[in-house]
Amino acid sequence: MRPILRYLAAMAVFCSTAQAQSIPAVGLFEQIPVLDDSQGVKARPNYILTDTPLHGPTVFSGLQLIDDKIEVVCCFEVTQPTPLSMRGEIAKYGGELHFTAVFEGIRGYRYIYRAQPVAKRRWNRAMTSLMREMRTMNDGYPYSLGVIAATFDKAVMPQTFEAGGAKTRYSYRYPEDSERVIHTFVQGKRKVEFSEDTFGGAAH
Repeated sequence: MRPILRYLAAMAVFCSTAQAQSIPAVGLFEQIPVLDDSQGVKARPNYILTDTPLHGPTVFSGLQLIDDKIEVVCCFEVTQPTPLSMRGEIAKYGGELHFTAVFEGIRGYRYIYRAQPVAKRRWNRAMTSLMREMRTMNDGYPYSLGVIAATFDKAVMPQTFEAGGAKTRYSYRYPEDSERVIHTFVQGKRKVEFSEDTFGGAAH
């Protein structure tokens, strides 16, 4: 290959890689209940599940779809970007059957990270409301929310919005032939889907 062609090919690969890296990670925030022997909730660990590896501490905004608008739930964070294993988490909670069933029913992700709310001073109104609700959750239903590794100044956004230099559209649907919810992210030409069981109720 001639030097100029080799240079142009290398630049094309570099630009493609840089663009891919600038597109924010997307996925699901999951709070999965662990039940005790009397079916009471003894723990509700929080996770971020994504198809993209994280390379450092990362802040995610929750995306709550209301009609054709998105309410931003700010925010959750991953402070330790070392992926967990599903089997390791199941073993950590003693193989509890409900926790196991919820985790095994989630599809589309490749990486699991421990998550937590950001410092309270950074919460917006939607996050404050969610945290208040979560403090009173004592049933066995999991809670999930679409998330993106970005923060926003607006409390409400259009369903298609700008993040990391790319147009992103978030939606979800409940197929009629299954008790599952499918979360869809379209980022430019990239389309990513995650799905999970609803356990007879809404996933979020």
